[in-house]
Amino acid sequence: MPTPLDPSRFSAEVPNHFLCEICQCVVLEPLEHAKCQRAFCKACIEEWIPKGKTCPHCRQDASIKDFNALHRVLREQLGELKLKCKNAPACSSVVALSGLDKHEKSCTVSACAVPGCSFKGFPKDVEAHMKNTAEAHVNLLLATLKKKDAELKQKETELKKKDQEIQKLKKESPTESSRNPVRASPSPPTQSSSNPSQHPSAAAASASSSAASGVQVVKNTEEVPAKLGHREGSRATLYCGRRLGVQAIPHSDGRCGVGNGPQCNACRNTVLKNGKGDTVTRGPTGSASANLLFCGKAKNNIACSAGGGAKQCEDCAALWRQLPKWKLGD
Repeated sequence: MPTPLDPSRFSAEVPNHFLCEICQCVVLEPLEHAKCQRAFCKACIEEWIPKGKTCPHCRQDASIKDFNALHRVLREQLGELKLKCKNAPACSSVVALSGLDKHEKSCTVSACAVPGCSFKGFPKDVEAHMKNTAEAHVNLLLATLKKKDAELKQKETELKKKDQEIQKLKKESPTESSRNPVRASPSPPTQSSSNPSQHPSAAAASASSSAASGVQVVKNTEEVPAKLGHREGSRATLYCGRRLGVQAIPHSDGRCGVGNGPQCNACRNTVLKNGKGDTVTRGPTGSASANLLFCGKAKNNIACSAGGGAKQCEDCAALWRQLPKWKLGD
């Protein structure tokens, strides 16, 4: 394994993206993760992956196939970093990293290979030093191992703490189902047991449409039959067909329904109660508003709708700007 390059050997501060998060030294034969583009020493990541099976930086599942050679431009920048010869201060040379190997092979000054020993001199002097200080070198090696072991335990503690924080965030974040609007149920249609005398026209229309279109009938917060899954080019939502208590929108029949007008409060509250959040619809296919989003909420008797000039509310307009490549769900 190549000797790690301590950042203290370099003549200037080493950029953070050239430091291996595993050994904390300057990357050697660097490989970068395809997803987070973080670089690691080739030897370090090849030893890490079989045990950790995740990227040490982004913590995503990973295999060695997910790591590629560092980009050419970054490799050139890395090679231009200047550092001292390993035999400093006996050797005062400062060379580029790309030429370090060539220099050290030809350097006439040698250093003791024992970590922690600072002896340097001509090769014959180093050889004599190694023979005469064997016991001292053993003690140095033991001290170095003890220090590295303490550093490793500290890193393991930090990683464990990060994993705990990640798990906590996952538990606190909303689930996938709560982020998506109500979708059509694949189960066969069922008839509502709601009292037909309460809202006879809405119940009859709902039951009739349900049988024809194969959509499921549910009850909203006012126990009125409402259809779930009717699309007509829109995202699935709930509507009951009752006449709304707001001024009718131009080109609509003034009832709660997809393509007709906004949802009534009862249907909207049912969606919100289920934790789905506001649902939005898309303008009719082929119309000028086909690429816009509408939520149907009314303000000052003017509803956010594709009809009558396609008036969007501020929330829908902001959502569309954030999601320029909006795609409807299946």
